[in-house]
Amino acid sequence: MISTLKNLHLDLSVVAPVFLAGMLAVIVFTLFIYRRTNPIIPKLLKSMLVSLRIGALLLLLFVLFQATLSLFFETKNPPILAIAVD
Repeated sequence: MISTLKNLHLDLSVVAPVFLAGMLAVIVFTLFIYRRTNPIIPKLLKSMLVSLRIGALLLLLFVLFQATLSLFFETKNPPILAIAVD
């Protein structure tokens, strides 16, 4: 049995430019918040915290905009030849 992804479709409850503006706002907000930290933290830790916050807020944005991701798979079953001899 061979399965392949045939189609991928994302539906939103709003128009795409509004959603993209929201994504941009989330990224700018997060970078603004983490521009300076008190106490100073290493760059690697700051990068991890920024990426986690952006991921969490984008996930929240997907939930608020009722995003629905549809995946369509196509399955092909190879023919099976069965021979019964009596």
